[in-house]
Amino acid sequence: MAVLPEHPDRQSQSRAYSNPPDRTAGFLFSFHASGAAVRVGDERTPAVWDGAKLLVLTFGGTSVADADAIRRAAAIVGGQRGPRVVVVSALAGVTAGLLAVADLAYADERRALSALDALVARHHEVARTIEQPARRQA
Repeated sequence: MAVLPEHPDRQSQSRAYSNPPDRTAGFLFSFHASGAAVRVGDERTPAVWDGAKLLVLTFGGTSVADADAIRRAAAIVGGQRGPRVVVVSALAGVTAGLLAVADLAYADERRALSALDALVARHHEVARTIEQPARRQA
């Protein structure tokens, strides 16, 4: 069984992996010659990366600010062919919001929890809004 490589600062990047895909913690990984592991599927939908060019699409901030922006990002992903990896970071303003929650936690736990509740509510609202069109089509 192959082991996921450690952080690049702790290990030489020159080590090549010729291992077949491996399951670690329920996910299927394929290893690049660079030493990086790529998650290519899970046990419910296994996939094997054949070494073809891998397209990495990243979205964050305003590109995932709300339900409409997330739908646009999903359409971009859906319009691509071949192996893809999609990386999605925080909705617009969420990182700043989390930093504010951390600052508030030192001063006033109630205000911190209230600010955190607002962030959670925002995510729930975005998720509900994204679901609505799918429910209408069914």
